[in-house]
Amino acid sequence: MSKREIRWLFQQLPEWVEEGFVSEAQAGALRRRYAPDTQDSTGLQLGVIAIGIVGALLIGGGVVSIIAYNWEYLSRDWQTAISFLPMILGLVLYGYVFFKKRNSLVWKESGSAVLMLFLGATISLISETYHLTGTADAFLKPWLLLSIPLLYLLNSSLSAIIYLIGATAWALQVSRPETVGFWGFLVMAIPHLAYNFYRAGEWIRKHLLAWAFMISWAFGWFASTDSGLSEYIMVGTGLWLSVFCLLSAVLFPSGRIMVRQPFLLFGLAGMFIMGIICAYGTKVPGFHLGGLWGDMEYPFWAAMTNFAVLVILALAWIVLGWIHWKSIGFSLESALLFGFPLVLALYVAFTDGQEKDLLAIILANLYGLAIGVAYLREGIRSNNLLDLNIGMLFILALALTRFFDAEWSLIVKGVAFILLGIAFLLANLYIAKRRVSNA
Repeated sequence: MSKREIRWLFQQLPEWVEEGFVSEAQAGALRRRYAPDTQDSTGLQLGVIAIGIVGALLIGGGVVSIIAYNWEYLSRDWQTAISFLPMILGLVLYGYVFFKKRNSLVWKESGSAVLMLFLGATISLISETYHLTGTADAFLKPWLLLSIPLLYLLNSSLSAIIYLIGATAWALQVSRPETVGFWGFLVMAIPHLAYNFYRAGEWIRKHLLAWAFMISWAFGWFASTDSGLSEYIMVGTGLWLSVFCLLSAVLFPSGRIMVRQPFLLFGLAGMFIMGIICAYGTKVPGFHLGGLWGDMEYPFWAAMTNFAVLVILALAWIVLGWIHWKSIGFSLESALLFGFPLVLALYVAFTDGQEKDLLAIILANLYGLAIGVAYLREGIRSNNLLDLNIGMLFILALALTRFFDAEWSLIVKGVAFILLGIAFLLANLYIAKRRVSNA
């Protein structure tokens, strides 16, 4: 089969599975049969998308620079007409793609992204021409709202990524309580994300969307929620990190290699950072349930918006935990990942606004050690270097926190570092040899 025919086959397989023409197993067999022939074309297609977008942006930037050079000498009428030129050009390109090239991934992604960026350029030029308010809110909000249809008309994931970046930038620029509007922007992108996460194939699209969503969520969460409430900064953060880890098994069930499970990697990275913070006995505010209903910074409507997000997270945590247990079963690693928000809740209860609470420090260190040992054991059992290194990383990080706290001499600390490094290298060498012998 030619590469064009193989690409057509891969595009049809999800629909054939949904309509019952072939089973999921048969579709997987076809993908494996013809996958080697499409690896080069996939990379080439991504390269063409990138080159097309960069080329369009360079041309657009050059045109804008030429216009900007003579901008102050133009009349307002000419400035207004020229301001709409980028959007008109983007619409012409988008119309051509919509009616003539809608089956081409390269054209769909490039056309949608170019129109979205040119739309932003037009809004910016109009604001400059009529001396409208130059705040980030005045520019980003209308741009994001007008860009929402571009996510869905041609199913453009590149536009979705740009949209998430813009929504995050908006949340970081505006002041509280307006930041809670981030959740509204995020909701507008959820259908696009859900549709593409559950589609068969196109793992590159899934991974890019996953990373964009998680990074946007993390920044948006801390920008929108009340940083003075442990219900959000500790328990809430623990909830969404745990949800990400549990969600990974649902969205990426075939990702036996952890690098193919972006939600799990991101969740573990967040847990690692939170664990190190807690291992030092960092002071955090005690629980203040009354603050959930609002305060001077967050009026009732804003507080209720954030509280609704917290409740949805808690429900998702429970549901995903149940699904994980029923479909996969709970291993030691799964139980530890599920219990992370409970551990953070206990940490807050133990510290209660105090610093260096002994029980809280012991709890944080024991939990981090348990995760490290669990992944270390799994890495050795399955000959998986990434699992092994994650386990070693948790254990080594806890050891380092104790070294910095301990009043030992530099000689003792130096020897300890050397021994830990040797242990780290020997463990990796042992697994590497086992993998070679089992190959």
